[in-house]
Amino acid sequence: MIKVIDNYLPKEYVDNIEELFLKPEIDSSSEIAWFYNDYTASKDADYLKRIKDNKHFFDSYQFTHIFYNMGEEKSKHFGKIIKILEDTKIQWQGIERIKANFTTNLTNYKPGDIVVPHQDIRPNSDYYKNKKAISIIYYVHDTDGDTVFYDKECKKIIKKITPKKGRAVIFDSLIFHSFMRPIKSEKRVVINFIVNV
Repeated sequence: MIKVIDNYLPKEYVDNIEELFLKPEIDSSSEIAWFYNDYTASKDADYLKRIKDNKHFFDSYQFTHIFYNMGEEKSKHFGKIIKILEDTKIQWQGIERIKANFTTNLTNYKPGDIVVPHQDIRPNSDYYKNKKAISIIYYVHDTDGDTVFYDKECKKIIKKITPKKGRAVIFDSLIFHSFMRPIKSEKRVVINFIVNV
């Protein structure tokens, strides 16, 4: 299940979220504190094998801001972001994680290159053995850098979603997915939610 919803939230709230992250019309910095990560997912053996097996897969840095993780609020902005989740029609039981990802245009990045696919939860983990999780990607602004969904072997693309301000994508957390870094735009900012259902 991959469901795309445009105009996911009221326009005023969509604009407030964009301003929180990007301050598009104000000449000042964001209210969000960003933290540098050397990679976008994990560097486990399966992940590294996917890079080796596909010449278009790669990984690189990103900046993140964690709002909520494993039962704990991690950001003073959590209250501003939770509305995105509360407005879903999903009957969620609990939150696993809410984080924002900030990726930039790279000079060595070529069209067709894709960040290595990953799943948002580990299907073989004891923690997730009896749980079902749903992921939501919320697009903070208009940009390029499609989200890409794959079959179970990460060999075939099953869907591409272009970022659009106010758009949300809801999907099973076990679906392999990835993204393309922005080429035309300088930046790409999304908010990722993982919830138990």
